[in-house]
Amino acid sequence: MLPHEIRKRDRDVLEASVPAHMLFLTLEQAGHKGIEVRPDVLDRLNTAAAKRFATLDLLSVSRLAKQVDDMARSLLREVFLSEDPAEAVCMAAMFTLVLVDEGLHPDPQDMSVLVSLLIIDDAKAEGKDTVGNEAVVHVKEAKWREKAHALLTRARLQQAYHRKPVQLDLPLAMQTK
Repeated sequence: MLPHEIRKRDRDVLEASVPAHMLFLTLEQAGHKGIEVRPDVLDRLNTAAAKRFATLDLLSVSRLAKQVDDMARSLLREVFLSEDPAEAVCMAAMFTLVLVDEGLHPDPQDMSVLVSLLIIDDAKAEGKDTVGNEAVVHVKEAKWREKAHALLTRARLQQAYHRKPVQLDLPLAMQTK
């Protein structure tokens, strides 16, 4: 493999693995702070983060795993400062969804995307007041989206997610005219 091909492959693996690893780290941290986290979700996220390494040689796996962990931890440094672990989980989930919205996530059906959708959906369901209004959740969701865009900016400063957006193939029924 030529050096430029190796760099492209490494970037692809890094960008595909970071969202799942970020969610894994955030949920693991939330579990330590008392939030109940299903162990199967952690296992699936860990598998999703590692599945891109299956075709790589041992040296590349070691090097890229360190890069994925370093990038995820550096992006989460600000998220972990949140006093509310549920808030940190929602910010990490929103980062994954922002990547999908911007067309930067290579696989919109990845486990990290599915878990992120469930987390945000659960937050919306819990965020309703006694009358059923969701105004508080919309304010929080805007804050999470703002933080997610800040995380994307930090990731771009680390030379990730600079590619052109991925064009999603939507079923004909979902396409807008």
